[in-house]
Amino acid sequence: MKAGKIRQSIRRFNDYSLNLCKSDMNNFQDRLSLLLSFIQSDQLFRDIHVNLTSNPNVDFDDWYTNIKSTIRCMTGSGELTFPYNIDDRLSIMYQLLLKVDNKEIEAWNFALNFCTTSSSRIDVFIQFFNENITKPLMMEISYKLEDIELEIPKDDRNEVAQQVVNQFFNNAGNVINQTSLGDKNNQTANIYVNKNEVDRLLVELKKVISGLAISSDDKAENLETIDVCEELLKGDEPKLKPVKKLLKTLIPLGAEVATIVSTVLTVLTPSECA
Repeated sequence: MKAGKIRQSIRRFNDYSLNLCKSDMNNFQDRLSLLLSFIQSDQLFRDIHVNLTSNPNVDFDDWYTNIKSTIRCMTGSGELTFPYNIDDRLSIMYQLLLKVDNKEIEAWNFALNFCTTSSSRIDVFIQFFNENITKPLMMEISYKLEDIELEIPKDDRNEVAQQVVNQFFNNAGNVINQTSLGDKNNQTANIYVNKNEVDRLLVELKKVISGLAISSDDKAENLETIDVCEELLKGDEPKLKPVKKLLKTLIPLGAEVATIVSTVLTVLTPSECA
């Protein structure tokens, strides 16, 4: 994709998302559908859509069941909470918008359970929904898009590798490259991983964790997690999903650990098939 096309897509996303954030009961559904249709059809954003909907760390139905369990008899009595991990938070919020667009959940009725107000005006609940879901979601996506813009060349005619986009949206296989071999009736997906770089980063991660001021038991447990990851990555078919899940459990250990984990998940570039 050319750098100029990426910038154009980002501008359009920003305009559509701003219009949705400012919407009311009369145009909320129309603006939501327009934005989501754009995201799912645009060359840049359709990959972002896949990342946000295929996050292996979140289960929307479980999250939805949990927040509904906090609702008591009174309007606005529910506790609206989201995961603290940014990528997981974005996935839940984005999937909620998809549910609303598909009419599986009604925005104002959803907000009714969590918005404490004496008003019965639908606009109040639409505003609450936008303030607590739409705006935070669009804001965080915009931050990631700004990072993408910093990485792409200034010349609009230059091509940009897809990895530049994927590295800012950490889910759905951005550390692998799949190529299909064979005919239409018999295809095999081969996964190529930059194993040497992974090994180097995991060794570095072990060194950092070994030097942390935590208990010896916690240190041993976290180092064992890395050992398991190394085992899962061995062989011709590395098990990437469980590795990503295990590595993300290390993020709360601190900024230095989180940086290395992020690098493992996002920066590795797959080797090409010879």
